[in-house]
Amino acid sequence: MLRPFQEKRLAVPNRKIARFSYKQKLYIYIIFMKGEQSSVKSSPENTVEEMRQQIDPTGRKLFQPFEYMTSSQIRSLFSRMSALHKGVTLKPPSPGLELVDDVKEDLYDITEQVGLG
Repeated sequence: MLRPFQEKRLAVPNRKIARFSYKQKLYIYIIFMKGEQSSVKSSPENTVEEMRQQIDPTGRKLFQPFEYMTSSQIRSLFSRMSALHKGVTLKPPSPGLELVDDVKEDLYDITEQVGLG
């Protein structure tokens, strides 16, 4: 069954769902927790700059350009972490959950293509 947009052949923009990597989430979590513990919070704009300048122990950049986050993405994560922290449910990110998210995203894409979504 076609959706009304498909019947008329109108272009429906596909929105790319960007998932943050474990490394990105962990970095933002660490910055957030430092701010909570020291009461000197980092702004999203400063966090963007710091993220771009981070160097790993081997001397290479910690994040590649495609891994850089925008200040609005960081602001959103800070906001979500703040709400969870106030509700005492904030936990460090888990690397295993990325695979679950990838599977869910693949299932969503497949159901959309088949027309079940």
